[in-house]
Order: sequence, then C-alpha cells, then structure tokens
Amino acid sequence: MKKLFITILIFAILAYLLGYRFSHKAVLLESPVNIFAHRGVRNYYAENSLEGFLAAKRLGFKALEVDISLTKDKYPVIFHDDNCKRLLGIDTLIENVNYNFLKGKKIIFNNQKTNNEVLLLSNFIKNYQKDMLVYLDIKIPSKSLADSLLYYLSKYKKLKNTIVADDNIFFLGYLKYKNPQIITVLEGYNKGKEYLYYIIPHKYRPDYYSSFLSETNEKHIKFLKNNNLLSRKIVYGVEKFNLDKAIKSGFKNIILDFDSSMINCKNIKERIENEKIR
Repeated sequence: MKKLFITILIFAILAYLLGYRFSHKAVLLESPVNIFAHRGVRNYYAENSLEGFLAAKRLGFKALEVDISLTKDKYPVIFHDDNCKRLLGIDTLIENVNYNFLKGKKIIFNNQKTNNEVLLLSNFIKNYQKDMLVYLDIKIPSKSLADSLLYYLSKYKKLKNTIVADDNIFFLGYLKYKNPQIITVLEGYNKGKEYLYYIIPHKYRPDYYSSFLSETNEKHIKFLKNNNLLSRKIVYGVEKFNLDKAIKSGFKNIILDFDSSMINCKNIKERIENEKIR
C-alpha cells in the first residue's frame, strides 16, 4: 500500500507540474438535499445497527452515515470504535479479532445488550442498502479495505448511491485510480485547508468534502461558493442546537443526530430548500 501511495503521489506531482488537467466528473445524487442519519438513529437505537437503520428509513431518512472497520481476517464490518469495549463489552481491538469472534455478540445500547449484532458490510450492501444513499466513514484505511469496497460496490451495483469518506488523500486516490466511478469524500476539510483543493490533481480529486460544522466559518463558506463547492460540502456534528446554523449557512448535505424534539425530516429538507443562500 505504501509503494502504491508513493507511486500515486509521484504521478500526481508530475501531472500537476506539467499542467495536465483531468476532467472532474459531475456527481448528481438523487436529491439536491441530503440529510444523513448519523449511525442510524443512534439516540434511540444501538448505533450502526440494522434496527437503527430501519428506524431511520421509517422516519423518512433517505440517507445513512455508517462506520466501517476491518477485522483481523479482513472482513469489513459496520462498527465505529477501534476498541470493542463500549459497544460489545469486550476489551479488545476490532482489528485483533476475527469475524467469527463477533458472531453472536450483542451490541450494547444504554448499558443494555440489544438483539443487534455487528453487520458485515457485504450483507448490508446486498440486502439492506436498497434505495438509500449511504456515506461510508472509513475508520482505518488500508489497501485490503479499499479492494473490498471496490469489489462489493461493483458486484452489487452500488457505486452510484454510496460515497466513501476518509481523511487520507492517498487512500481516496487509490480508490479513484482503481475505479474512477467511485464517489469519494475528503473528511477533515476544515477551515484553513482550502488549499488542498488546488494541490490534488483533478483526476484524483474527491467528489465531496466534509468536516464538522464547527470547523467552518464565513471565509470557508465563501471559498466553497466561489469554487462551486457548496453543494459538494457535507457537514457533520449537527444536532438540534446548531441545525439552524447549518441551514442558514447554505449547506445541502448534513449528517444529523436525530432527536424526536426536532421537526420531521421532510420539513427539515423543505427548510433547507427554501433557505436563500447568502
């Protein structure tokens, strides 16, 4: 993986220095406004669980944010933490256990074991993704995980409604190198990091850029507008207390921690659609 990253980096630098320009495909998702349910409806159900994902769909969400980790035997699973203690009650790293070890283990929610088990990414994509737009948040990038993603998304024809997110530009570049049709997101694209847009060659540029809402400011939003990137920006860390800020800032892609005190998802989308971009 390291050699491949170095190769891609050298190629990228040469391409940039020679002034070579690649076409940057337009990404047109089904809806101009996308509200992602953060780890499902994690305030009410076990996070990253099938129960939580189905609840999000019942609530009207058309998009999900899920976390992807890799087991010792190289199975991509939907799991957030590097350690299993908080969610499974076992003090061990997820990367140190085989998938068979996880079978039968119940995900903990509110200090109680639920009926939910850790999902295989392949099963989720094949059986449950259906018509949902899914944001895959990669926890620890690797060549093995990248190859698995490319295989499953192609096999089950989910390239058009899945976006793969990470803060490692080489990992994202490898995905683009192997399959230009994959949709990628550069995470951690905070205020002050606008320069990254210019130094990544067009062919390997991510399709979207994401960050915590708190890591944006007026200067950053102005940059996004001037470069036609506002519709390609995804913000997370959005809850009831700062939802209005996200809407008024003009963001159209929001990863939301849903709370029942909020208005329903449809009305949130209507508010965003009707908000005048300043």
